[in-house]
Amino acid sequence: MYRELDEQALAGYCSQGDRMAGDELYRRYAARVFALCRRYLPSEEDAKDLMLETLVQALDKIDTYKYSGKGSLYGWISRIAINKALN
Repeated sequence: MYRELDEQALAGYCSQGDRMAGDELYRRYAARVFALCRRYLPSEEDAKDLMLETLVQALDKIDTYKYSGKGSLYGWISRIAINKALN
């Protein structure tokens, strides 16, 4: 069921605390966020830690996400990752 959800619906389920939706968010975005983190951090372990921190923060703050079209959820998550990497 969750694999078929568009990103707006997935974010909605995540904001309701649906753990399976959170798992789907991780499946969809972990690899892309990790690749983004590797561009900012030379250490694979540091990049993995940042990716996990980013996705945890995204799930914690998902109720602040505002859908603005296809791809906006990844854009929002990637902005979290970039901000964390720069700090």
